[in-house]
Formats: sequence, structure tokens, C-alpha cells
Amino acid sequence: MRRFLSTRTVRTPTRHAATLAEVLMSILIMSIGVVTLATLFPIAVLRSVQATQLTNATILRYNAEALIDAIPQLVFDPDADGNYNEHVTNPTARNYVVDPMGYYAMATLPEQGFFGNDGNGSQVGSLTRFYGGSTLSIAPGSNLPPVPFVNTEPKAADLATLPDSFVTQVTGTGNVSGTGATSLTFAKPNDVAALLQSVTTDGSSRIVIISSDGNRAVSRPVTGVSGTTVSWGTALPSTFGAGNYDAVVETAERRYSWLATVRRPPGGQTADIDIAVFFRRSFTQRDELVQPATVTNAANREITIGNPFSVLDGNTVIPPIKTGTYLLDVNRARWYRVQEVLSESPTTASVRVDRDFVGGNPTNVVIMRGIVEVYSIGKKAM
Repeated sequence: MRRFLSTRTVRTPTRHAATLAEVLMSILIMSIGVVTLATLFPIAVLRSVQATQLTNATILRYNAEALIDAIPQLVFDPDADGNYNEHVTNPTARNYVVDPMGYYAMATLPEQGFFGNDGNGSQVGSLTRFYGGSTLSIAPGSNLPPVPFVNTEPKAADLATLPDSFVTQVTGTGNVSGTGATSLTFAKPNDVAALLQSVTTDGSSRIVIISSDGNRAVSRPVTGVSGTTVSWGTALPSTFGAGNYDAVVETAERRYSWLATVRRPPGGQTADIDIAVFFRRSFTQRDELVQPATVTNAANREITIGNPFSVLDGNTVIPPIKTGTYLLDVNRARWYRVQEVLSESPTTASVRVDRDFVGGNPTNVVIMRGIVEVYSIGKKAM
């Protein structure tokens, strides 16, 4: 009997979905990617903030250097007494700080005239604080009369800060009485009056008035505030007649500021200058409290801070020590940057700094908050 082979094709069932193992593996791989990507966002934000601060600090550093080049009296006669040699002939006065903002901000404290304190109102170290001179002569020996310069806190702020931003205090609609007006009265008195109380009249606040068609705007420094009325000195242009206008009152936020540490060689007509740029600097005794320091290994640039830390108002002050922090030697006016924190405890910290100790080992240092960068601008001639 003949047998016939079957020619029928057996079909394998088609699979229409992934297995559970495949789904779980896909989720795992995707999760790793998402988590990795998520960790990049805070790092990117941090780097963006740092880049912004460094950019503004560099701009302010060049502003400060340009001021010193144009007005060398800032560092060579910082007390404006006309004596350009007193900081050269006196060995204890060759190192000092030019700090316009700090001088006026600490006007009610004993520390106004020096930099570096012991927590009890007494000086530690030898750094005198100057404000840049209350009067300015055109040049040494000039017959031209001196003119007011850094003789008020607003002028010091204009000199030593970066006018980088304004904070809006009031925005709304106000009435101008007529052409050439020097005041504007806001509507909604109950809402505006309280807000205007925080507006200053020292030159740091301004009002911006926008034309009716929105194509023009004028800005004026605020010189007075009464209720809901804001006044200024220079009259508005004729294009701004009587009527209602949108207006914004803003106050300058002094976020970036600088101080200069100056070192004068004996008998020389030059100065070695560093510019320290701050972000939202704080002006208190605590910020300039001196901490004891001991160099433990000069070859490796190792220094111990504290042991123990200094005391203020009965409380131990632990300085903000971390990588990137700056130490100021209050005897030699030299800055050192912390390269590595070697050890920490409640009473002491050991660090390695970025460069060799110059002129001797630091024994007293100030560790300030808010320093973005310290720039060495080298030697400047009188």
C-alpha cells in the first residue's frame, strides 16, 4: 500500500504582545536614563548661577580697575588728606583696605576704621579701612579745588557696586497734573501707600513713566514720597502732558560690590592691589571676625583654622570653610583660596590653600561669606 506524505503547513501562532520580562526590562532601562537626565538639571542650574555670578564679578572687577586707573587717589590717598606718602613711610600703614561700602555700612560700629575684629570691638591685625576719600583733587599738587566724591553712602554705593538690577516696588496707573510735571499720584491709595513706604529717596530708587501709546518711557530718580505721590527733580518732557500714565517704581538692588586690599612697598610709588567681589555681602561684626591660624606644613600649604574658633557674644563662631572659600591674612593683606578641606571638628578645621604663603605665615585670618572671586590686578603706579 502506498503512503502519501501530508503537505499541510503547520502555522505557529503569532505573538501580538511583549512578555512581562521584556516590559520590566524596558522600564528598567528607561528609568536609568530618566534618573541620569534628572540629575543633570540641578547641576546645570548651579553652573548657570555660577556663570552669571562670575560674569558680573568680572565686569565689576574691570569697573574697579578702570576707576583706579582714572582716579589713583582711591588707593594712594584713600583718606583724602593730601598726603600721598604716609602709607609708604609708615611701616605699619603700608597694608590697608579700601572699602567704600563697608565704611558707611559699619558707620555705627567700632570696626568702621579697621578690618578684622576680635568680637569685642577691638582690632586684630594691622589693616585700616578707608572709604576712598571724601574729596577728590584732579591730581596731586593741582590748584583746582577738590570736589565731593565718596562722602555719602549713596555715592559709595555708586562707586563700589554693580547697578545690575532693580526690584519693582509699585506698579500701577497714576495721574500727572500737566506738562513739565515733577510728580505723579497713583490711584488705589489703600494698595499703594503701604508699598511706597519702602521706597528710598537717596538716589537708589527710580520711577519709570510710560507714554499713553506705549512707545516712549522716561525714568527719573525718586526725590520724595508723600502718601501715594512720588516726586522727582527734572521735569517731564513736553510729550508727557496732563493725564493718566502707567508707572513703575523700582529700587536698585546692590547685589555685587567690591573692596580692594592694597599693599605698598617701602619707599615706592606703586601699589599691589587685589579686588574682592561679593554677592550680597553682609556687613556685621561676625563677617569680619578674625580666626586664629597656624601653618602646620608650609611646603604643602596646610593651615589650621581655630583650635579653638573665635567667640562672638558668648557663642563660638564656626567660619564658613569649604573648597573655594577665601582666607584674608589681616596682617599682610593677602588672600588665599581653600583648595581642599583636610579635616573639620566643632573647634578647628585644617585646609590646604592654593598657593605658597607670602611674606610670612598667617596667624590671623578673616573668612568672609559671599565672595565670588578675588582678582589680582597687579601693581598700579601713582
